[in-house]
Amino acid sequence: MRATFETTGGLGGLTMTKTIDSDKLPIEQANRLHQLVDASNFFNLPIAIPYRGPMRDFFHYKLIVESEGKIHTIEVDEPVAPSELKPLLQWLRTCKP
Repeated sequence: MRATFETTGGLGGLTMTKTIDSDKLPIEQANRLHQLVDASNFFNLPIAIPYRGPMRDFFHYKLIVESEGKIHTIEVDEPVAPSELKPLLQWLRTCKP
């Protein structure tokens, strides 16, 4: 499984991109990535989940996951991220590939 994770926004408006390949992670981290993707029902989430309220200093996430021949991309704004997706987003933010 490979996850490409892009974060933009926040107070500084910075962009950060990282790619995490489960084949290059320690087995515990690779298993955790797979669990979080499965628990989020990632491949069934809509492509875009935009925030429709006033603009704030929140984050915008773009996540591309490739697994077992499937590729799915989602873009979501922090305030409207589905609760089942939040643990995956948090893990990706803190993971050091």
